[in-house]
Amino acid sequence: MKAIAAFFNAYTHRKLLVVMCLGFSSGLPILLVGGTLGAWLQDNGLSRSTIGLFALVALPYSFNFLWAPFIDQLKLPYLTKRFGRRRGWMLLIQTLLLGAIAAFAYTDPLDDLMLVAAMAVLVAFLSASQDVVIDAFRAEYLDKTQYGQGAAMAVFGYRIGMMAAGAGALALADAYVWHIAYLVMAAAMVVGLFTTLLASEPQDGSLPQSDAPVALGAWLYRAVVMPFKDFMQRHKGWWLILLLILFYRLPDGFIGFITTPFFLDIGFEKSEVAAIAKLYGFGATLLGMFIGGGLIARLGVRKCLMAFLLFQIIANLTYTGLSIIGPNSYYLMFAISIDNLSGGMVTAVAIAYMMSLCNLAYTATQYALLSSLASLASKTIAGSAGFIADAHGWTVMFAMSAGLGILPVITLMVLYRKKLIAT
Repeated sequence: MKAIAAFFNAYTHRKLLVVMCLGFSSGLPILLVGGTLGAWLQDNGLSRSTIGLFALVALPYSFNFLWAPFIDQLKLPYLTKRFGRRRGWMLLIQTLLLGAIAAFAYTDPLDDLMLVAAMAVLVAFLSASQDVVIDAFRAEYLDKTQYGQGAAMAVFGYRIGMMAAGAGALALADAYVWHIAYLVMAAAMVVGLFTTLLASEPQDGSLPQSDAPVALGAWLYRAVVMPFKDFMQRHKGWWLILLLILFYRLPDGFIGFITTPFFLDIGFEKSEVAAIAKLYGFGATLLGMFIGGGLIARLGVRKCLMAFLLFQIIANLTYTGLSIIGPNSYYLMFAISIDNLSGGMVTAVAIAYMMSLCNLAYTATQYALLSSLASLASKTIAGSAGFIADAHGWTVMFAMSAGLGILPVITLMVLYRKKLIAT
């Protein structure tokens, strides 16, 4: 009992609570331009093809490594000096993000769909930029002995944010109207702002730099080129590693945007989706994450990468059954259980693997590259999910999503054979 108490007491450390709250700030916006936005569009009678195309507004999450070096290196007037390199950037981005979500609330899909798309892209861009600086802050703020616990707390906070923007926003939209739901979500961003103000600035983890003026070419080489050069020099078979990261979340990411519209389309009420898919699913995801973390500690990343991936493929196939059975609440709970358990496990092992690949001298840029790459394929291909469902039906679409798992399975097998994944 003492061991269990000590295990949970460790998560009450102030630094871990800060990481959890910043995780909430990261997780809140993503569904506002993802599944929740899809439900809003579905509620306004838009076609599945149009809804599927809106998955593309989340592309900034896949390309934030392009501007990560600038967030990492540029100093902001007043804010950097007053709050520090990381907190200054967080305060600026979080303030802009709060305003953008509030403005998003006053758009109307039926009145001006292009404006809705433009605001969604803006929110996604600011949210992806926030992720860059929060990831860097977390790596520098935590002690190395807290990395494992910090990853768990970051994902825990992230999932709470997603639950608020998922179940919370759906429940508010059901009780009131969509613009009220988005205004409340904008107000919830103050959690991140207050946490940033109350936290201390971490020790600067960057390489020592001279105060003397540096030529633009030299600055760009150090900020942009060196992180990528370092990664390729340290990792034999780096291109295979990048392929794995590109493909690994394909089965999960392909269906992520379209599942909420799917539930509504086959006959579930928004309140049912909120209760089962969002609230109950949140608990299943957390359970999967902590089970995954325990298995990673016991078995290692190497074995868990394959095992968790195969579990995710099976989870996708459960939705083919739901598409055939129809709006059965018990089967929905079963499908959500399998999907969210596997999703939590896949998330845990993916984060652990990507963190193990980074050089702390370039954490912000390298982790941004890896996390962006991890979502690039799924977010790009996800735009076709609605077209496939329109043309062939939900059953075929979900079967195809499971088939996408063949790509990461083959890549993993090659990496295993070449002994390029050692842990």
